[in-house]
Amino acid sequence: NYALENRCPFVCFAASGGARMQEALISLMQMAKTSAVLARLREEGLPFISVLTDPVYGGVSASLAM
Repeated sequence: NYALENRCPFVCFAASGGARMQEALISLMQMAKTSAVLARLREEGLPFISVLTDPVYGGVSASLAM
């Protein structure tokens, strides 16, 4: 939200194996929030840089980098 409010580029560093079954809805809601913010950045034409580090698996790379 800071990047949107101040109209500055956003850089995200991610290292994750994905959402864990034990965390259930909480972890899935965080990914939904992240996806919504990325969509707003795209709508506003603000740069978004995603740095995926080891380990990063399917769902995280699909949500943050594609």
